[in-house]
Amino acid sequence: MLNRFLYVACLSVLTACGSQQQRPTSMPAESAEPIEVRERVSGAEFPSTAPERSAAVVKLLSQARLQYRYGEYQYAVRTAERGLRIDRGQSEWYLILAESYLKLGSSGNAQQFARQGLRYSSPVGQSYQRLKQISDGQF
Repeated sequence: MLNRFLYVACLSVLTACGSQQQRPTSMPAESAEPIEVRERVSGAEFPSTAPERSAAVVKLLSQARLQYRYGEYQYAVRTAERGLRIDRGQSEWYLILAESYLKLGSSGNAQQFARQGLRYSSPVGQSYQRLKQISDGQF
């Protein structure tokens, strides 16, 4: 019950924050590579690249991570799938989906999304390694 209350409270805060104008974090002028920020959520690491994300993508990504963190895996799947409809090129969506499907006991779906996510993930990152493990059936 307390987790449910915290979940609803956090979503309310996110919704309220969504009405404010958010500026995307910019890249340093001397670097052509995006800055990579990592967020660790219950054993799963979700990278985020800083340049040019729409407010909708940022909001949905935060919401999906929060849902995953609170064990609301089915909601995390729904939110990540909505995010994919907006921007299919973000590897974070695929990692959230793969990790959530694993928690839901659907290893086939987890492997499918992990394989798709590998196309959009940098091979040097930890998210790539986790996607590769899932796609190879190493849970």
